[in-house]
This record gives sequence, structure tokens and C-alpha cells, in this order.
Amino acid sequence: NKSEDEILEYIETFYTENNYQRFYRVFNLVIEEFEDQNLNEGYRLLLIKIRKMIRQNFDNYDLFMNTLFSIAEYVCCYKFGILSTNGYIEKNNIKAARKKYADENGSLTEIDLMSMFGVLTRWWDKTNFKKGLEKTAFGRNSIEHGRYDPRRYKKTDFIKLIVFIFNVLMAPDPDKHN
Repeated sequence: NKSEDEILEYIETFYTENNYQRFYRVFNLVIEEFEDQNLNEGYRLLLIKIRKMIRQNFDNYDLFMNTLFSIAEYVCCYKFGILSTNGYIEKNNIKAARKKYADENGSLTEIDLMSMFGVLTRWWDKTNFKKGLEKTAFGRNSIEHGRYDPRRYKKTDFIKLIVFIFNVLMAPDPDKHN
């Protein structure tokens, strides 16, 4: 029963206290999972560079938003089995992948999976670009297509992207979930 601002404040406090200790723990796990799951080495090396730059000055986070959305897209395509196709993350593959994770009643049972698909639905949804850079919704399309004013980025956006990538990496293979 908290407002979005209260939730964002909690997220920022949770991941930034003790000099970002919890955040770096998750970030390190993302990098380890790239190696453990034998994912693209180029993206893993980018994540290492990003971590190095962020450790030097966390205010550099805004430089990496586009790159993190590209990495998030790559991870989702990998997890949904469409990496080596002409497919991309959009409403139909999100729906198809969600069905693979759902129980016999069509419900997602694990909080991380519910969160993952909630974020996918919001961040990969079509965006109304006519609103202008100052008002477009935060998401993959507005950021990757240059329709989001970078001055609007927040530390919590960066943190949420890393946590989202982590959740996708940790999700079971959808074909082996049930």
C-alpha cells in the first residue's frame, strides 16, 4: 500500500546504503551469471567496464542506460529462446514466455517471475513519442529510440535495470519451468 515514490525511495535506500554494498553484490552476480550461463563475452566485458566506472563515481550511471537496455534485451531474447531468430521482445513473445512460466490456472506463482513479467510488460510496451522527451514513459523504446530526456534518469532507474537483468538471468529456463 505504498506510493510509487515511497517504493522508489525504499529501493534506493536498500541498494545504496553501506556504499552500495547490496547493489554491487547483485551487479557482481549478473557478471558471474554471464560467465556461468556462457552468455556473450562482449556484453560481460561491457558490464565489467560499467561496474568499474560506476565504482569510481556512481553519478556516471546515466551514461549506461542505453547499453543496459541493450543487455536486458539480449538476456530476455536468450531466456525466451529467440536469440538466433529475427524475433525481438514484444507483446507476443512476452505473452508466450509468460504462459510457459504460468501454472495450470495461468497464474505466476513466484514473486520474482511476477515482477519480471510486470517490468517486461511496462518497459517494452509501445510508447507515445508525441508526448515529447520530457513526458515519455521510462522504457526500452523511449530510451533506445532517443525519445527520453537523459536528464530525467535517476539512480533508481539504473539500479532497477541491473536488478531486472539479474531476475531474468536467475529465472529458470521457461521450457523446463513446469
